[in-house]
Amino acid sequence: MDRAAGNQPPPQQEKHMVVDHFFAIGTPHANSGGACQDYARSGLVTADLAVGAVADGCSGASANTEVGAQAAVFAFERALLPYRHRPGGWFDAPFAEDFLAAFGASRVSPREDDYLASLVGFAATSREAAIYLFGDGAIALRYTDGRHLLIEIEWPGNAPYYPGYSSRPEVRERFLAQLSDPYAAVVQRRTEFVAGDGGVTTLASSSETRSFEALERGAVIRFQPADEQIEAMAVITDGLARIGCLSAAEAAAELLAFKNHRGHFVKRRCLRALAALRRGGHLLGDDLAIAGVWFGSE
Repeated sequence: MDRAAGNQPPPQQEKHMVVDHFFAIGTPHANSGGACQDYARSGLVTADLAVGAVADGCSGASANTEVGAQAAVFAFERALLPYRHRPGGWFDAPFAEDFLAAFGASRVSPREDDYLASLVGFAATSREAAIYLFGDGAIALRYTDGRHLLIEIEWPGNAPYYPGYSSRPEVRERFLAQLSDPYAAVVQRRTEFVAGDGGVTTLASSSETRSFEALERGAVIRFQPADEQIEAMAVITDGLARIGCLSAAEAAAELLAFKNHRGHFVKRRCLRALAALRRGGHLLGDDLAIAGVWFGSE
């Protein structure tokens, strides 16, 4: 028997993915006439596969690391293409070797230090998402119930192990020798919070150490957006923690406060948020790049 009209269940909202990115020069580089050393790209590879990546060129290298940041992002895209039909397994072995090979083949500058850049990239469908992180950076999630999760990777002295070191054995050995404890070389911080008119309220925070060996060829972090009720996911360079006097969680809340999820939703939100923060005296203390995907309902 058909249900009475008044007893029909509410229609399910359509789920869809939208992907976008944004990058901006920090105040120190802008004031000195320098280049933006962060870079981002994103796109839909197929109707149900979103891809995005950000890269952060080393500011302390006294080199043209904007070249390396762009090279890292394009190398990530090239290395990913052969794996695009492997949901959830995009970054399984030998992806790391393919990425490093593509990165090494993308040289347009003869100077090795131009290629000192971290990378954080993702591949995602509505059911499976994986993030590949080589160096430092951050991951931010927004859930349907209003919670946020921020994951940050921090190396000692803010000096990460860059993909460009992998082809230079002498640099690798020197980097490894400088670590006080290779078995606990990196700190991975997790902050769960909610954001409202009164600011950010931390629900839980934790940290764990990761070994150099675990991150030497990049780390993979996996999520299941539909099952975990994740409506938005973003990868962000470490400029996130250098926006005025905001904490990284406060900055992430601002950048992920999407109101409209169509088209260039990341660009619109970042431009609006950074303008408002600038009026409040919170300037970009470093370059910033972000790539995000929206999984939720419109």
